[in-house]
Amino acid sequence: MYVGTRVYSPPEWITSRRYLAVPATVWSLGILLFDMVLGDIPFEHDEQIIEAKPVYRKHVSDGKHCDCSLLVSTRLTLCQISLGM
Repeated sequence: MYVGTRVYSPPEWITSRRYLAVPATVWSLGILLFDMVLGDIPFEHDEQIIEAKPVYRKHVSDGKHCDCSLLVSTRLTLCQISLGM
């Protein structure tokens, strides 16, 4: 059972009520980092989570936009993140 805030849920939990712990953790950390950098969560509705297309409610620089978008729309592994990819 996934326990946590709905907007931090990975897409697979929304669609099938199944998830793998490590990828779900990476997803949630991406959401948290997005919120920390941009000051708002990238998704508010299940449909947005499933599409994995972040919603930018504030104007952000291109650099921040690209980095945060990559974190929540690309399912990186912990190894890729630690290597700076």
